[in-house]
Amino acid sequence: MALDQTRINDKAPEMYPELRKRERKILFGEVSVNGELILKEAGLSSIPHHLFNDQWEQIIHLDARENLLTNIDALPIPRIRNLQTLDLRNNHLECVVENLGDIRSLVTLRLDNNCISALPPSIKKLTDLETLSVSSNNLAFLPSGITELKNLKTLIISENKIKYLPPTLGELRNLRILYIHKNHFSALPLTFSMLDNIKELSLEWFRYTNPPLPKLLKGHIGEAMIMSLKTLCSNLYQAKNEECTLVSFLQHFSEGEFNINLVDTKKKSLLHLAASEGDYGVVHGLIKSNIDIDLLDKDSLSAMALAIKAEQMECVKILLESGADVNEGGGALGSSLHLAAFLVQPWLVRELLKRRADVNLKDCEGNTPLHIILGVFNKNKLASQMIADILIEAGAQVNALNKESWAPIHLAARRGQNHSIKWALRQNKILKKAGRETIDFNLQGGSHFWTPMHLAGHAGHFEIVELLVNSGAQLFIRNSDGRTPRQSSKGDLALFKYLVRAEKEVLKKQALSKNESYDVSELSEKEETMTDPIGDTKWKTYAGIYLLAQKGSVKEIRKALQKVNDDEVVKADLVYLLSKFGQDMRDIGDKAKGLVAKESQFALGNKDEFILNPRL
Repeated sequence: MALDQTRINDKAPEMYPELRKRERKILFGEVSVNGELILKEAGLSSIPHHLFNDQWEQIIHLDARENLLTNIDALPIPRIRNLQTLDLRNNHLECVVENLGDIRSLVTLRLDNNCISALPPSIKKLTDLETLSVSSNNLAFLPSGITELKNLKTLIISENKIKYLPPTLGELRNLRILYIHKNHFSALPLTFSMLDNIKELSLEWFRYTNPPLPKLLKGHIGEAMIMSLKTLCSNLYQAKNEECTLVSFLQHFSEGEFNINLVDTKKKSLLHLAASEGDYGVVHGLIKSNIDIDLLDKDSLSAMALAIKAEQMECVKILLESGADVNEGGGALGSSLHLAAFLVQPWLVRELLKRRADVNLKDCEGNTPLHIILGVFNKNKLASQMIADILIEAGAQVNALNKESWAPIHLAARRGQNHSIKWALRQNKILKKAGRETIDFNLQGGSHFWTPMHLAGHAGHFEIVELLVNSGAQLFIRNSDGRTPRQSSKGDLALFKYLVRAEKEVLKKQALSKNESYDVSELSEKEETMTDPIGDTKWKTYAGIYLLAQKGSVKEIRKALQKVNDDEVVKADLVYLLSKFGQDMRDIGDKAKGLVAKESQFALGNKDEFILNPRL
């Protein structure tokens, strides 16, 4: 009977002493009449051994699949002497207890999909074992004692990191099923020819023959292929070879003359295919056979670029160690460094730069690796920060423009990468202290000369706009359309109002710092500049309004109202001020008075203090 997952707990008997024995069995698992104990999918982090103190000897089949077990130390091995099946698949086991071999009655052992790096030497004691399945773990080798398992019929060790298959594997004469695909070995022992009873074999090497064969061989056709492999191993042995290499294997099973550098219609070689699939053993075998490691496919991609793109990092490591070119082979994607930045892999960025990767190389869009990482920073802010720091240290150009004239900081602002902006603000302090070029937060880019604040405001990224404003980025720079960041943010009312307040704060401070006054009636379009807020018409207008309001110059305010006709916001402010001074508004007109409620930005607190309108 399966466990009640909502109530299982190692301390349950102590918590519920009133429960009768029968009730406890129902709640926490029950040994069936056939000796089965099912504990699967129960969220267990350890085996609740104390629940079955008087029943361990009766257990024949223990199923603890799909739990959270990291070890099986709590399993009372001396007391489960009748256990025949132990199923611990899909847990988090990192090791197997040394005395596992003391369960001499064990016939089936399943440890697939865990994190096991080694099997205990005592496994050789399991002489009755018929099935051993340890696929999808981290095994680097097989214990030498495995050859003692003379009754073994099924051996599944696929998807591990086994670099070497021992010749003694041929002593397992009763093997019928052997799954060894997706490992790190690049040669087969010639004693494979001694496995007379093999009926099923899985090996990814078959997929690289010409034409490709299925990875799994079984049935009549499969058995014929297995027999052919045994014949190959036998012939190689007679020819005084020590092992069956990958190339020997491919030559044997391919039709016609075999060429290791043969490419398909997309100009992909066997190395391209193996690197993309993450078939480490095949990659290793091809490299040892002197395949062209830097060959480019139809898209100008190398095997290493494809391995990085597919996130096959084991293959990437061996390609790097074998001297693959780190700058060529990125195609439209740029280089391996661009891909490493996009996938946010700090260790790989560091390794590529150690091998002299060009930190300022550009992809087909003109983006450098710094463009890439600042555009995806929020994926993993800590890892991204490490990469960005490494790139800066390696000499990345912080304001480099791509083909559309965007710098890295522009991409960060447009894509809402707030952590990029925070990093850039911190990095600027370091760069400035070191006397290096700093990241320009006022840099105008793109065909319309937008600053990072224009981009963030237009996209509605409030936090980024706030960060830029607080850092001192200029508020009055105009793009080629004559628009400021505020005017580019009208689609977001909250952001628009925030920028209105920010502008007025700047204008207020600047007006107070000036001794001269400005007559708004004398302003002209000729006085505008694109980048200097001191020379900006709007600044002079507000400065003039502020000074007139301070002086109580009602006549001058009315005069300014008649001449400032091109800006409804300024006009509304003037109307609002006149109303505060108690002026007769009949000659102003209904349209102008209506602007007060709709557009007014200023309010007069008293005659001595000009303050922001709290309604905005």
